[in-house]
Amino acid sequence: MSERGEYIITEGTDATGKSTVADALARKARKAGHEVIRVDEPDSAFNKEGEVLVPIASELRRIIKNGDLGRTALTNVLLFSASRLENWEQAVKPALERGA
Repeated sequence: MSERGEYIITEGTDATGKSTVADALARKARKAGHEVIRVDEPDSAFNKEGEVLVPIASELRRIIKNGDLGRTALTNVLLFSASRLENWEQAVKPALERGA
């Protein structure tokens, strides 16, 4: 069994350089021989090397961004949380378990 991988998160507001930092970290890790996956916001306009998109997470984010659908703030939090959970379960957790 391989050693468990590492999970690195970049957070911040729009246009603060999160993708730039993630790209640099991914390049450095790949150059060192590590498997790297990227799980960007599901509706991101960018298609990065190694990026994994989870269809249900993408659909949930589409619903969250649809301002024509009336809902409570709590519903938005729950949808956002469900999207992140599916990214974790379907993309991040399996990658960590195989040592990525």
